[in-house]
Amino acid sequence: MIEKYLSLFFALGAASLVLFLGFVVIIPIILSQLPTNYFVRATKSFRELNPLHMILRALKNLLGLLFLISGLDDLSLIGN
Repeated sequence: MIEKYLSLFFALGAASLVLFLGFVVIIPIILSQLPTNYFVRATKSFRELNPLHMILRALKNLLGLLFLISGLDDLSLIGN
């Protein structure tokens, strides 16, 4: 049965290798073209925010913590 799909396996493997090598070459080129401050954004300190933004930021962080804890639970509880 595997012999029937052997050429498909080789074609998919070759495509995967070409894509991997392409991304290894392309990603550094793209990153080198970004401005130096691309990932930097000016944010106000937590004390300077209005109360609604403080609450929203705290809820966002609590939601992130919940996702982190549930992800760690999934790692340890799989199969139980």
